[in-house]
Amino acid sequence: MYIVVVIVSTSSAMAQEGRQFGDIYTPGTFRNRGWFFAPGITYMIPSKFNRDETRISHSEQLNDTLFTGEFQQRGKIGLYAEVGRHYFLKDLYLIHHLDFGIHVKNLRGTEDFNGRVRVDSVMMSTENRGYFGEVFAGAFFNVSHITQLSDKTWIQNGIGLNADYRVISNRDYEGPTTGMVQNFPNAFVGQLHYKLGFGWKPENGVYIVPSIETPILTLYPMDDGKSTLQYFFSRYRPIIVTIRICFLDKAEDRECQPLDLRGSKPQLWDKDMRKKKRYGRG
Repeated sequence: MYIVVVIVSTSSAMAQEGRQFGDIYTPGTFRNRGWFFAPGITYMIPSKFNRDETRISHSEQLNDTLFTGEFQQRGKIGLYAEVGRHYFLKDLYLIHHLDFGIHVKNLRGTEDFNGRVRVDSVMMSTENRGYFGEVFAGAFFNVSHITQLSDKTWIQNGIGLNADYRVISNRDYEGPTTGMVQNFPNAFVGQLHYKLGFGWKPENGVYIVPSIETPILTLYPMDDGKSTLQYFFSRYRPIIVTIRICFLDKAEDRECQPLDLRGSKPQLWDKDMRKKKRYGRG
């Protein structure tokens, strides 16, 4: 969270210099809104890559070790895709851009355990292996602040909401799990996330924005406010890397028509011609 604050503060300071650049978007041929799509990948960063852990069951008569050993967490690359609408905004405090849409993301990872586990009152050596791969479909909404680096490049800091529902689940675990509390994300997950992107305008009406995104707070279920997700006995941080390709809608021809001195649209016939047509009827 501290890193996010530093990035946003630095970007705001840089914005003072960015005012000398030309606008990324100017009205005219294009509207201030359009479509975008983004292919990408996901990666589950473990909260700890390796950890030693022991769990003991306390009772009045004796204390029994349920398991002791080393956990090894590893993330795997998954696929991601999104599509939606975006808008450029002006004079809305620090918000210069907003977008919303739908996405599909695949979260994958493994958990290995090497140690001893109590089975029928006997400590048994084991090498456990767990794998998960799940697909979530959902929707998102983002607001962003833009700090220009040049006429055609900028840094984009954004914060947003995502609501995801699990549509495919594949989990497999081999080995005894006595004392290991294995939990998984809820079927429906709502999160607050942070997004950092670098924008480039190759031509008018087209924008390319590589971005990286991660949750900063789980809203539903609250899960003590954690931003990570638990799979088996370990926790992982989802990271989403995308290359967003944005387009602007072309302005309609009628919006480009000039106005006369009174501000009204030009008429097919001027006054003199309309009189001649009326007089000609007699």
